[in-house]
Amino acid sequence: MYRQCTTNRTISRQRELEAGILEILLHRHFENLSVVDLCNYMNIPRKAFYRYFSSKEGALYALIDHTLIDALKAFFQFQNSTSDPREVLAAFFKFWLDKKNLLDALAYNDLSGVLLQRAISYSVSTAALSGTIFPAHDEDSREYITVFFISGIMSLVIQWHHEKFDKSPREMAETAVRFIYHPELTLR
Repeated sequence: MYRQCTTNRTISRQRELEAGILEILLHRHFENLSVVDLCNYMNIPRKAFYRYFSSKEGALYALIDHTLIDALKAFFQFQNSTSDPREVLAAFFKFWLDKKNLLDALAYNDLSGVLLQRAISYSVSTAALSGTIFPAHDEDSREYITVFFISGIMSLVIQWHHEKFDKSPREMAETAVRFIYHPELTLR
């Protein structure tokens, strides 16, 4: 997979390499890339690549996972500053609007499903997330609710990107709030 960096220097270097991977994925198909191609593009020796990632898939997962971690940090930080779910969700959608390049690269490579899968896996494995968002439920219910919520909200992000961000983050937040708080209204 990828190395869990702990020092500021290694974290910074790993993020630089992830930025290089993102850049190449905007115009080259992932399935046709090799580690050598990635290293040549970033002008680094393979040894430097393997210091941080075990494979090209590991590099992709690191890029996605670190973006998801940043999204959750922003979510929790904003959630702590306001109790209005519309404001929290608008900030969430704004975060993804700012990550347009990543969404473009994943769509170009038919890898948007990997983002969805990684978001679900990360959210389920992070008990703090489900316990914070859905504290009143037992552990088994929280896991199912978390999967349902994350798959829904991330599917909205992916669809919104597919529709060229045709709505504002605030409009997307309003849509999400309707699904979350009044799902029966969307089924009629």
